[in-house]
Amino acid sequence: MVELNDVIRDMQPMLRRLVPDSVSLHLALTSLCTQVRADSAELEQVLLHVVVNARDAMPRGGKISLTTWRSTTRHVVLSVTDRGCGMDPATRACIVDRCFPSAGTGLSIVHAIADRHGATISVSSVLGAGTKLSMSFPVVDA
Repeated sequence: MVELNDVIRDMQPMLRRLVPDSVSLHLALTSLCTQVRADSAELEQVLLHVVVNARDAMPRGGKISLTTWRSTTRHVVLSVTDRGCGMDPATRACIVDRCFPSAGTGLSIVHAIADRHGATISVSSVLGAGTKLSMSFPVVDA
């Protein structure tokens, strides 16, 4: 079991180094328990892959937000939002359905990790306005 917020905070210095100065990295982490049954190294991989994808969607700069919240008493959500180029509906559908697992850097790995940890993934995106990838993890209460 790991505290998701702690993994994010510990990764923050590395994530900041992955993005250029033209991209800001913002954290908005819930104060509620975000303890999940997961492997911290795999959660770190998820963070790396989704932040790199968000960075690559903003070649002229922008903002990446990492947010956690309790969606219910039984789930915690990690969302990564960018203000990048977004995706058309066909591309977005393939990412969620894994039509092409090589789409985007490491998204097939993100899906595999989510599956192993009982998490679900949702993606919302508007072409030209950005993307939000959310993973909902079952919470392990202390």
